[in-house]
Amino acid sequence: MQIIAENKQAVFKYDPNRKLLLSTYKGIFNYDLAKESYNQIEGVEVVGKIADVRKLNGSFMKLMSEFREKYPILKKQGLAAEAFVISDDLMINNLVEKLRAQLKSIGIETYACQTIEEAESWIQTYLSLENIE
Repeated sequence: MQIIAENKQAVFKYDPNRKLLLSTYKGIFNYDLAKESYNQIEGVEVVGKIADVRKLNGSFMKLMSEFREKYPILKKQGLAAEAFVISDDLMINNLVEKLRAQLKSIGIETYACQTIEEAESWIQTYLSLENIE
């Protein structure tokens, strides 16, 4: 995987062969940093996405309206599934559940788990099954 975007809050790694994007977040959520990193990945062809939010603190509710605009574009570009790697932070987990419901409503399958390995396994299995159907 190669780093395609990075700032104080997030690192985005991309595997062009699998079209998989791994985003790892840390620290207190900052809206401007989040927008900056998402703008850096615009146009990248992504089929599967893993968001590791275990080390993220605070609320990303302000970004939800941005997600409503960005995710339909990602879906049109091929995004089929996203796995969220979560901790036991209730605020983040609540927001992840809201985002999962939003993604499901536009046809992006989601999964929540506690390790990157489990997320990668689920993404791999889901995308393999999707190609069979």
